[in-house]
Amino acid sequence: MGAQVEAILRFERFYGRRLHDQLAAEGAGSELNLLQRQILDELLLRPCPSSFLRWRLDVDAGHLWRTLEYLRGWELVTVVPAKDDARQRIASLTRRGDRAARDLQEFREYRVREFLEDLPRRQRWRLVCAMRAIVEIYERGPVENIVARRLEDRDAARG
Repeated sequence: MGAQVEAILRFERFYGRRLHDQLAAEGAGSELNLLQRQILDELLLRPCPSSFLRWRLDVDAGHLWRTLEYLRGWELVTVVPAKDDARQRIASLTRRGDRAARDLQEFREYRVREFLEDLPRRQRWRLVCAMRAIVEIYERGPVENIVARRLEDRDAARG
């Protein structure tokens, strides 16, 4: 198992460097930091309660609130009380925020397309399959992991 652990740690170091480079390239010429871009990405999908953003982005309430206030100051987001619970706040994009989020998304898509076009078809296919597998494995919940282990044990017993 030591070689498997080392392979995962090597991948994490590699991915961390690549992610840092990508974020630096995306942030060039932008006033937005990583958390601000992540918030815009989430809100591009749908308006979100602040509690969901805290959970999804793994950020404490104070930091999230200060960041939302910054984005409100730039007129990128609005934050209003929820209709059914005034204690809960719902964040959503303004028109300006929607344009900014879509521009960032288009820039990332352009960079990915550019990268993929440079790869031979077989390598491109292998890379995409590997990335899908990583996401699938990491996003599995505890119940899914138990089921997967039981299926593996059953298959091993059958020989």
